Amino acid sequence: MLSITCITFVKFLSFYVFWKTLCSAIVFLPFTLVILSSQYTRFVTVHSVHSSIAFFLHMSYTELYFPSCVPTDTGQATKGGFFMIQDIAPHTYHNEYKPVAPDENSIILAYENGKSFFRKEDSSDVITLPRFRELEDKAADLYENYIYLFSIDEERFYLIPDLDTALLPGYGFYENRELRYVQPQYLSFAVITGYQLWFWYRNRRFCGCCGQPMIHDKKERMMYCPSCGRQEYPVLMPAVIVGITNGDKIICSKYEGRSFKQYALIAGFAEIGETIEETVHREVMEEVGLKVKNLRYYKSQPWSFSGTLLFGFFCDIDGDDTLTVDHEELSIAQWFERDKIIGQDTDSSLTNEMMMAFAAGKEPK
Repeated sequence: MLSITCITFVKFLSFYVFWKTLCSAIVFLPFTLVILSSQYTRFVTVHSVHSSIAFFLHMSYTELYFPSCVPTDTGQATKGGFFMIQDIAPHTYHNEYKPVAPDENSIILAYENGKSFFRKEDSSDVITLPRFRELEDKAADLYENYIYLFSIDEERFYLIPDLDTALLPGYGFYENRELRYVQPQYLSFAVITGYQLWFWYRNRRFCGCCGQPMIHDKKERMMYCPSCGRQEYPVLMPAVIVGITNGDKIICSKYEGRSFKQYALIAGFAEIGETIEETVHREVMEEVGLKVKNLRYYKSQPWSFSGTLLFGFFCDIDGDDTLTVDHEELSIAQWFERDKIIGQDTDSSLTNEMMMAFAAGKEPK
């Protein structure tokens, strides 16, 4: 009797160890796959051949074992999940215009058309920005000729008009799109935000009314014409990003005639005299020929690459789902099931976050 009991116990123990091992393997295999990916959306998206498999594995196990890494019930991303380019916590962006003189540790920003100035090693995605101390022995009027931009935490960022960038060997001009992939993210955000301000300052050197040179106001972020009194403030262009849904399907599209070739959502700029909700209806009709209803606001994003303030909406199709694509704007537009969505190769944009939120079933209902 004792021997039978012992044998039964040994069998039970063996069975228990076997299932314990199997369950552990099932749990930790996807965890390992997630760890191998450096960023949430880069694992999900990137290349179309593997996107569906990668997405299924990642979303299933991320939601099961890392619920803080998926959107909340309102569709908003939580800390540890999606990170758009402006999501720089624990750093804090201060855009209040309180111009103070730079010190040796203050950061210099420089630009040319479509390009930003920084240091980046070929084998690394980490960038470095020049500081005033690097020019102290090279530029005589360094601490006299500058434009204060903003601060992040205690670090202050400045433009230096007519900076001779040859005085800063090791740095170079890189295409702005590189800033969607580099680290640290707070510097990436600072550089592209500075680009928007640089672009505005560059285009406001002369008064649009009388043609006289404009000057920087000392109290506001504003350009002032001493000749006719015209005042110019930074300009934001409002635009919408629209996730058009039909049950478990969403429309993804690609732009026509642009260097950006990845899938995106329907988008467009607001026109004079319309509300942002009317912009959604008009853009959807113009680009894919559909009527929509039940607009749900998602969130907004400052997108300094184009000087735009983006407003994200989800909406439902109202009627027939046949697409009539405006091929002057879009090269392709089609319906995608949740598990077939091909996201972008970086999580910097509102567009990609909305696509991934829908893929996870976390869009606002």
